Amino acid sequence: MNVVWKYGNFLREFSQRRSSMIDDLKSARRQIIKHLMKIFYYRSFSGSKKHWIGEIHDFLHESGTLKGSNKKPKKSFIFEYLWEEKKEVFENNHDKFVRELNRNYSGEFYEATPDCNCVKFCRDYMEWLSERLSVEDFLEYEEVERKIEELLKNYPLSS
Repeated sequence: MNVVWKYGNFLREFSQRRSSMIDDLKSARRQIIKHLMKIFYYRSFSGSKKHWIGEIHDFLHESGTLKGSNKKPKKSFIFEYLWEEKKEVFENNHDKFVRELNRNYSGEFYEATPDCNCVKFCRDYMEWLSERLSVEDFLEYEEVERKIEELLKNYPLSS
C-alpha cells in the first residue's frame, strides 16, 4: 500500500512509478530554472532572493523511492529530467528568457551571452540537486540556500 501525504500543494507518495517521478521532475524543472535565473540576475534584491530561494525549495525538495525496486532514483536519472533532456532549449533560448526577466524587473538590464555564467550556475545547481535527492529523502531550506549562495560566489554576473 502506498502512503500519500499532503505537503503544501503537492501530493507525494513514498513510492512512485518511474513515469510519475519523471512527470514531477519535468514539472519542477521550468520553475526552478526560472527562479534560479531571477536569483542570478537580481542577486542584489535581497528580500526577493530569499523568497525565490524558498520557491525553489518548495518546487522540489524531496524524493521518494521507485516503485518495484524500493530504491532511490540515481543521480543520473534525476539529472536527465531536471537538466539534460532540455538543456539545449535553455541554452539556445537563454537570451529570450533574459529579455522576459528584463521586462518583468525594471531598474537593471542584462545582456545574455551564449557562454553566460547563468547557464553554468543553473546547471551546477541542478547537478547538486540531483546528487542530493539521490541520497536524501528531504532537503531543508537552509541547505538549498547555502548551495545557491555558494554558487553565486562562484559565478559572477559577467562571464
